Amino acid sequence: GYEKLLAVFPRVSLIPPKRNLDRFWEEMAKNSLKGAGFSEVYNYSFIGGRLREIFSWKEKDLPASATPKALQAGLIEVENPVSEEYKYLSPSLIPNLLKNASSNLRNFDELKIFESGKIFFKGKKQIIEKKQLGGLLSHKKDSGSDFYTLKGVVDSVVHNMGISNVWYDEWKISPEESKISLWDLKRAAEIKVDQKEIGFLGAISPKVLDAMKIKNSVFVFDLNFDLLFQLAVEEHEFRPISRYPVAIRDLAVLVPRTVKVQEVLNHI
Repeated sequence: GYEKLLAVFPRVSLIPPKRNLDRFWEEMAKNSLKGAGFSEVYNYSFIGGRLREIFSWKEKDLPASATPKALQAGLIEVENPVSEEYKYLSPSLIPNLLKNASSNLRNFDELKIFESGKIFFKGKKQIIEKKQLGGLLSHKKDSGSDFYTLKGVVDSVVHNMGISNVWYDEWKISPEESKISLWDLKRAAEIKVDQKEIGFLGAISPKVLDAMKIKNSVFVFDLNFDLLFQLAVEEHEFRPISRYPVAIRDLAVLVPRTVKVQEVLNHI
């Protein structure tokens, strides 16, 4: 009976669980986006035949939304989909983010959303699975500064993860991607750390917006979170507050119209 059990404390040791760095950095990135006024969305990891047609993706092609290495893999068709809308595993977060924009911009003047999730596509021998972080910004009245606003948001995310050597390179479309590009060629950039590409930033092409029945300009960033996780550093250098007031000097540089600001910054 229970009365025969001795009242003795069990011999156990309370060990804190091992830290999950993947979840830690994911929460860090999410908090940065929430602090910038973005709302998190959760979408299914599937797309349907309609989205495949809009983005001109073929079952033998890799979409050019998150990587420039097109035509090396393909969409993965689900053997027993619950509906036509969930026929393929999603190869990018952007199509479902655009679906969110299409349904929500009817009711809101401004939309700022982001999603963290996995994408899937065929490799040479196996299915490739990647974790991505994507965000979308759109206004009914385009102020002309949304690209730079979203660029500042991306800077904030990567800097909070301890990644400081981020720069933006001109995105050049390849011949293979010319028919399936979702980016506006004049307003798109590759996000790089040193010489490693970690994502894309830019405006969605008018052709895709028309197909999605979106009347506003839409700007999107798409980051490879697996690479961000590898580059993230928790240590920060402590800098004491200066005892003296800040002195700011402006430097004016006259360059030809074809020279980009980033080229000047890179040279400096």
